[in-house]
Amino acid sequence: MKFPKRLRHNGRGKVLATIYKRPEHPQYRLYWRARVDGKARSRMKDFAAYSEAKRAGDKVVADVAKKESATPARNATPGVYVFCRSFF
Repeated sequence: MKFPKRLRHNGRGKVLATIYKRPEHPQYRLYWRARVDGKARSRMKDFAAYSEAKRAGDKVVADVAKKESATPARNATPGVYVFCRSFF
């Protein structure tokens, strides 16, 4: 198996988490970025088995994707405003 493994929501889109194999230890590290108090922060967690890391990674990816879909796009309102102004 080749590492790092990049995890995407539903197998497509941007990479939301990554699993690394630790060469000096028989461990796997799950890495992802999360927003804490409005700021992006790196998060890491170590696992003894790949299956544990994959299961936790899938859960993290689902949570991150759900939070990203809940936040509105920053440019949504101005684009609608410009469209309405040019339409009338």
